[in-house]
Amino acid sequence: MLVIKIGGSLLEEDLENFYDDWIGDILVHGGAKKVTEIGEKLGVKQEFIVSPSGFKSRHTDEKTLEIFTMVLSGLINKKLVIGLLSKGHKAVGFSGIDGEVLKAQRKKGVLAKIGEKVVRVEDFSGNVIGVNTELLKLLVSNGYVPVIASVAYGEGVALNVDGDRSAAKVAVETGAEKLLILTDVEGVLIKGDIVPKIKLYELDEYIDEVGAGMKKKLLAAKEALEGGVKEVIISSGKKENPISQPTGTRVIR
Repeated sequence: MLVIKIGGSLLEEDLENFYDDWIGDILVHGGAKKVTEIGEKLGVKQEFIVSPSGFKSRHTDEKTLEIFTMVLSGLINKKLVIGLLSKGHKAVGFSGIDGEVLKAQRKKGVLAKIGEKVVRVEDFSGNVIGVNTELLKLLVSNGYVPVIASVAYGEGVALNVDGDRSAAKVAVETGAEKLLILTDVEGVLIKGDIVPKIKLYELDEYIDEVGAGMKKKLLAAKEALEGGVKEVIISSGKKENPISQPTGTRVIR
């Protein structure tokens, strides 16, 4: 089983190589950049907060949650489904809300560092705590490719959940051997150089060194490996064969 995650500014690129090279079983996607773009067009200012440990996340109030759900579950999800269908893959798209494919626990406010102070901000975001593997395995076993928007169900509401960590949870719960995280950079960069391989025991050190965007990817890799996934690859989705011949950074036990 191969779980693939795609998101960020990569979704603004021409994805023809991605569709041509598709050999995955399950696709999980984000779409933060498009959410920001459409939110600003609709007059809803997008705010980002940084936790005391340096993790950056979107402040998801009620208006932002509506835009987040609309953009990920609709616009981006259907774009990816159409792309896969056009290459002969039986793609079926939905959000993590549908069938409780992604079940999340809402955060009791998010800690944000504002100046020298740390405050708790109310937020419609959460962490994935469960995956409907029965539905996913049913689809995969019948030749379908589930395309999952990283919006989850939790406590009677939709919740914004991190795409990388959601993909890690899906990989763990479905018993996937590999998780491929495609991004717009070549892999984990330290002082401009790609790190080709990272061992599980080294991850905390690298998480402290990298920027906010890569922190979440390495945290997702850690959670995937600790959950039984054998290998996580963080690689560029812009290259010619991004799935069958990923380069970037291999994270292993």
